[in-house]
Amino acid sequence: MRNKDQILLENLYDSISNDKFSYPLIVFHGTDFNSAKDIKQNGLDLSKCDRGYFGKAFYVTTDEQLATSNYADFSGEEEGGIVLKFEMNPINRILDLRNSDDWDFYTNLKYKGRDLRAFMGFDEFPSIINSFGIDALYDRSNDAFAVYNLNILKIKNI
Repeated sequence: MRNKDQILLENLYDSISNDKFSYPLIVFHGTDFNSAKDIKQNGLDLSKCDRGYFGKAFYVTTDEQLATSNYADFSGEEEGGIVLKFEMNPINRILDLRNSDDWDFYTNLKYKGRDLRAFMGFDEFPSIINSFGIDALYDRSNDAFAVYNLNILKIKNI
């Protein structure tokens, strides 16, 4: 017999389909030169990511100019940083926080009896949110995706 959490996850999988975005979805990540070089040589690594608004994640945006002005230009390098281009795999599970159903689902998720968002400051947050089948969160207020499953991204340039 399925428990309440299993039923919620099944409903989530039905609701967070990839049809909310147009694919192929091109996204951008602004960073410094050394980080870009590391990504090229070693691939993406969540352990090297900082915590942002939605916890420890790899943050990307659909707006190349935003990736430049808000991230690459603040790289601390005299000539500015680098904007990397990625393609997002259409086989993914993204909670679109613009969507009231996704927002309600997200704000009602519980982990160890507590609100999931209470764990955003933890290094384990990506694996916790992945355990709910969520690959990324999208928030239009900053036109950004917080990506927790890096397998949904494929680098297009460096």
